[in-house]
Amino acid sequence: MQPVTLHIGAPKTGSTFLQRWLEENSALLAARGLHTLPLMLCHRLAVECIRDPQRLAREDAAHLLAPSLDPAAEALREGVTDGSLFRTVLSSEYFTDADPAAVVALLCEHGLVVDKILCFVRRQDRAFASGVNQSIKVAGRSQLPGRLRYRRGLDWHALYKRWQSGFPEAELVFRNYDKHTREQTLLTVFKEEIGFVGDGVPDRLPQVAQSNPSLNTTLLEICRLANERGHTELGSFLVKAQLDGLDGPRYELSQEQATCLEEIYVESNKALADALGSHELTELGQPGWESQGTGLSGEASAEALVDLLAHTVSRLPAAEIRPAHGIRRQKDRAEPCGAAVLEPAPSPAPTPVPAPSPLVPSPPGGWRLNLRPRALAHRGIALLLRPVFDTNYYLDTYPDVAKAGVNPWRHYLENGSKEGRMRKPGRLVFSGNARLFSATRKTILVVLHEGSRTGAPIIGYNLVLGLVKKYNVVVLSLAPGPVAEACSLAGAYVAAPRRRTLSWWSGDLFVRQLARSFSFTFAIVNAFGARFTLRQLARLKIPVVSLIHEFAGNIHPLSDFVKTVEWSAVTVFPSHVTRDNAQQLLPALRGKEFPIIPQGRCLLPARIHGEDLVDRVESVEMVRTALGLDALAAGTIVVMGVGYVSYRKGVDLFLQVASRFIHDCPDMAVHFVWVGDAYNPKSDGNYSAYLADQIQREALEGRVHFAGEILNMDAAYGQADILLLSSRLDPLPNVCIEAMSAGLPFICFDNASGFSDILKRYGVGPECVARYLDIADMTKKLGALALAPERRQAMRSTGLRIVDEMFSMPVYVDRIEALALATVANSRTGDGPSKGMQADDRTRDRPDG
Repeated sequence: MQPVTLHIGAPKTGSTFLQRWLEENSALLAARGLHTLPLMLCHRLAVECIRDPQRLAREDAAHLLAPSLDPAAEALREGVTDGSLFRTVLSSEYFTDADPAAVVALLCEHGLVVDKILCFVRRQDRAFASGVNQSIKVAGRSQLPGRLRYRRGLDWHALYKRWQSGFPEAELVFRNYDKHTREQTLLTVFKEEIGFVGDGVPDRLPQVAQSNPSLNTTLLEICRLANERGHTELGSFLVKAQLDGLDGPRYELSQEQATCLEEIYVESNKALADALGSHELTELGQPGWESQGTGLSGEASAEALVDLLAHTVSRLPAAEIRPAHGIRRQKDRAEPCGAAVLEPAPSPAPTPVPAPSPLVPSPPGGWRLNLRPRALAHRGIALLLRPVFDTNYYLDTYPDVAKAGVNPWRHYLENGSKEGRMRKPGRLVFSGNARLFSATRKTILVVLHEGSRTGAPIIGYNLVLGLVKKYNVVVLSLAPGPVAEACSLAGAYVAAPRRRTLSWWSGDLFVRQLARSFSFTFAIVNAFGARFTLRQLARLKIPVVSLIHEFAGNIHPLSDFVKTVEWSAVTVFPSHVTRDNAQQLLPALRGKEFPIIPQGRCLLPARIHGEDLVDRVESVEMVRTALGLDALAAGTIVVMGVGYVSYRKGVDLFLQVASRFIHDCPDMAVHFVWVGDAYNPKSDGNYSAYLADQIQREALEGRVHFAGEILNMDAAYGQADILLLSSRLDPLPNVCIEAMSAGLPFICFDNASGFSDILKRYGVGPECVARYLDIADMTKKLGALALAPERRQAMRSTGLRIVDEMFSMPVYVDRIEALALATVANSRTGDGPSKGMQADDRTRDRPDG
């Protein structure tokens, strides 16, 4: 039986923060033998053990028991069957209502036994005040607590007795949340109690916004009044301001209420401290509870209000400011009106009429609420739901929902929220300092489709490095990531949403927002994935150079490719094979001229975690260990593949070549290694799992090694003899440029990348270009190079010449800049393309401006 540490999340004791920490550091915990479940599965497991019908009837419990959420059984079994994991850690606030006997039965069924129970508790008046804070901040309530009475959920001694009875052999640990919060040791104590021992590897801390902090008294009063008057969206904006760092005293109950709760719980707290013999719990049982505030008086100082509003407005995009929306009331809870629309109210009847239902208050201005849900079936209707759910955004961002013709709001409630879909566009987060921009320089926009350390974003980063020397550069990244942060460090002003946001609606919104602050001379849209900004750039008549780094055959929908060309002044391809592929698939592009400009060798951005630059110095010895070379005999040929582990990169083809080569040359000392992130068969049940199965079935254990991500790629190339480019589709991969610069020969498939034409043009096609996806031919060419050091040396010289003649990043930046400036000149003389503007005017799905 595998032991379990069970964390009972008592109300308002930092459970969300601790659970996020477990979730974000699951890999780090697994490396230390600790198994964790995804947060929602852990909650479901706890809810499955609740036996109280009233508690199960609540909406949140019903949501967690929905069939669409996978049961936790499989995740539990994974921790038991994995020999590297020796303990499971479960954390949920729903365990406070769970039946211990049901927990015993469920865990025993899967080979688990609880030997430790951990719970943080706090003084009940503070927990109650924090609960009031939560209900106003999140649930939209507007009433303050009145008469206070006993609540079983806040009786820590009763909680202790219930779990002690259910687990008489387990160690029960109750810690003082207030004490450890004051001393800032909450997370440290939690790590110690679950058995997490650090070894110098930094763990990730959840963002403040995820840890659910309480609002200060001033802000909470404003939110309460906003809820009371039906302006719940105003409260959500102010909450964001609070989470951005606005300080102030937290809300607490009045002294009368604190004394009332003391009378109810102080003796129970004493009994708990005595039962556990815990010195740190003694303060919970000490009489004389004092409130640190006087509750919500509404008498906030003018200075505090001005600071709050200024802080909020400075971070609030103008497009996000919405008019107040109607509400309905369920007791004291204010909620957005599902599918409500506003209609003109008829003239008042001359005869007395019954008073309106309290569930549907009449908004001011002669309008009334009509709750007919048909309103949500149409785009463009002024929905009262708009502040919390944007129909146009949802349908544009998720075309599968639009195609299905279902009610988008209902889809989000029943499926979309569980799938991680966004209900409205995220706000841009800015980094850098636009005040440092020079008034004598022109301002330009560079758009990245994401900020990951992958091919296209890295090319965009190198463009920024070159352009910041001449221009004020604004970078819009449609997804956050380390490359976006590196652009900020390079001197650009960077805007990115907190989550990946890829839709025409969002692209329009983001470009409009930036265009209100900056006058752009031209824009560079880097990669087809960044196309969502083109429509609004065309509307604003900002000349655009689009850089296509993808094969058209790998793009969906193809109609967007035509839009990209129409709305761009110039469209640039990196190689002839990518241009030819686009023209073959899209007759509308045939006969058009497109510049072919291969990128130069890229500088890699430094590794970044959060806001801190981390220098991870990888010595040659560390790289050799990562590549699995330490135990290899001298003279072993090292064959390397590089790239994010994915089907497009052809890692399965790499394994096929390795298998065939080892079968054909069993006596030759050769080591195959793949460098790149995302190989994790334990957590990835798709491609990684199939690769692991392929390795096992072809008996490649010990002959093929996955090294993961390596930052010091120069050292990695220096340890290899041959690079194998097994990609099915790879327009002009940076790794080949890097490999040639390091003197490393490589083999690729014909017509699978732009390098096949380049190698043939330089006369080394017979040695280095295999027939398209022909494993036998690639294996044959690999054997010829592996057995002939002189051929590899000749290839080294050819590769260095190719890099010198074709792949200069400064030249690449200069050529892209020259194209952009030419489009600016053409637009001023009236010679610029107008088709994009005309196409834009016919677009039907345009968001409100």
